[in-house]
Amino acid sequence: MMGGYLFACCWYRALCGESAMHLPEHATLAGHVEIPAKKARMLAEVSDEICLRHGIGTRIATAILSRYLMS
Repeated sequence: MMGGYLFACCWYRALCGESAMHLPEHATLAGHVEIPAKKARMLAEVSDEICLRHGIGTRIATAILSRYLMS
C-alpha cells in the first residue's frame, strides 16, 4: 500500500505541479486503506525529492494538467 501511495504522490506532482504533502486524505485502493498521516507525509516528501531531482512537476505552470487547462 505504501508503494501505491508513493506512486500516487509522484503522479499528483507531475499532473498538478504541487506537492501531495498537504492533501487532506491519505488513502489508497479507492479510499479503502488509510495511510497514517505521518507515513503519508514522509512518502510525499520522498516523492517531492525524486520529482524535483528529475524536473517533474517543478512548477504549476509546467504541470501536465496546466497545459490542457491553459489552452
